[in-house]
Amino acid sequence: MIRILQMAVILLSVPMIVIAFYSHPSVDDYGYGSSVHLWIQEHGYHVFGIIKCAAEFAYDYYFKWASSYLDSFTGALMPENFGCYWISALMIYFLLTGGMLYLFQSMAVSLGGKEYRWIGTVCALTGIVAVTQNWPSSAEALYWFDGAQSYMGYHAVSLWMCSALVMYMFCGDKKRSIRLLVVSCVLVFLAGGGNNVTSFMDVLICCFFLGCAVLLKKKWGIVFPLIVSIAGFLLELLAPGTAVRGGGDYNAVIPTIIKCFRWTLRQYILDWMNLGIGLMLLFLTPFLVRLMKRTAEKYSFRFPYPVLILAGGFCFLSAMSSPPFYILGESGPLRLRNLIYVNFVILSTGVYAYFLGWLITNKMGEEPVTYIAGLYDGISKRYAVAFTLAMLIWLCAGKPHSYGSSLEAAKELLNGSAAQYHAEIQKRYELYEDPEVEVVVVEPLSVKPEVIFFDDITDDPQNWKNISTAKYFNKKSVRLSTYDPEIDYE
Repeated sequence: MIRILQMAVILLSVPMIVIAFYSHPSVDDYGYGSSVHLWIQEHGYHVFGIIKCAAEFAYDYYFKWASSYLDSFTGALMPENFGCYWISALMIYFLLTGGMLYLFQSMAVSLGGKEYRWIGTVCALTGIVAVTQNWPSSAEALYWFDGAQSYMGYHAVSLWMCSALVMYMFCGDKKRSIRLLVVSCVLVFLAGGGNNVTSFMDVLICCFFLGCAVLLKKKWGIVFPLIVSIAGFLLELLAPGTAVRGGGDYNAVIPTIIKCFRWTLRQYILDWMNLGIGLMLLFLTPFLVRLMKRTAEKYSFRFPYPVLILAGGFCFLSAMSSPPFYILGESGPLRLRNLIYVNFVILSTGVYAYFLGWLITNKMGEEPVTYIAGLYDGISKRYAVAFTLAMLIWLCAGKPHSYGSSLEAAKELLNGSAAQYHAEIQKRYELYEDPEVEVVVVEPLSVKPEVIFFDDITDDPQNWKNISTAKYFNKKSVRLSTYDPEIDYE
């Protein structure tokens, strides 16, 4: 099973990695990266000077627009400034998949022991396929640098933070516990600096672990990551840029909570809890039963209040929508929904595992539990392989009118649209980088690959997108030669 899942993840990763080399900066990338880019043109690649320039830009943005205390800094270091725009997609992809793998393995080892690490690997690999093939927007998850790094990049760091906290809660060695606490504090500070959703989510996660510490009457060191997470969240919430971006008029708390619950149920749960997720959970059932059985025996735990756990998971997903609803009065962009989808897959697996644990300890006898736990050992290998492949194919197929991310990427690579897009952007760069051309007029893009394209300039040189692009390349103005109806002017 693991080998099939490993091969599936590797094969699905290939087109997603290859197409990254055809991606190019878009809108905010130029706005965030222009200060460092112009500094490099004048002074060259001096590390400390570049860091100082990025820090000054982040300080300025913190007070004027972007409330996050690290996102503007990393955004100013746009990879295109160093001639490797593609590298951000690869870094975020491996940071995310590695974080999911480490998180599931940490939970499996903590609950069952080192010999159960492989179950965490199975859950992680299956979850990685579900996430990367079905998230709401691949472009905003990986390939549009500024949106991807500020949301998915920092969210991936949060997954690593969760892993460290899980290990801390189950660690019996004092020195190692201290090291894990220090790592957790550093990671929670970093994760909270990207966007207010991840920052708020980290506070809730630390509160959950604090609740566990209260029940266990030990591991009080969790208070330190909690304090750091609260400090980070307040740094964002109380930033001058938050008030500027939200217009200074926040929404009422109670209506915001109601909107979050309603939105999460109708737009997320009912849409995402589909046959693909059902097959994923069904596939994982024997592995989860084996792990939950071991957990019940090891800790004498009977998995009480499964309905409360389900409600808690739903509330957690709903809470992820609360910052944009509270500050902006809306649900937020697709890059935010990407984060919620990642957590939806993780929480679905965790809540389902807990429910199985409750059944094992309260409703089922030893014989059926043993049978389910060893189901894949008891049936023909070809049937187990067939079911595994069917589950993977369904997860990769995508929705009725769109392919999964890897299939879509492969299609755009094979039909030449990614290469055409790359060639047309390169032609623009010839004009952008020509010192003799001060007013740049370019043709609209003939292709806009779904996986990697996010946005474009307009035919209005006074549009903010055009102004940002012109500033980045030190031009008087840039614009499209004609109106492109597919481009949003806002």
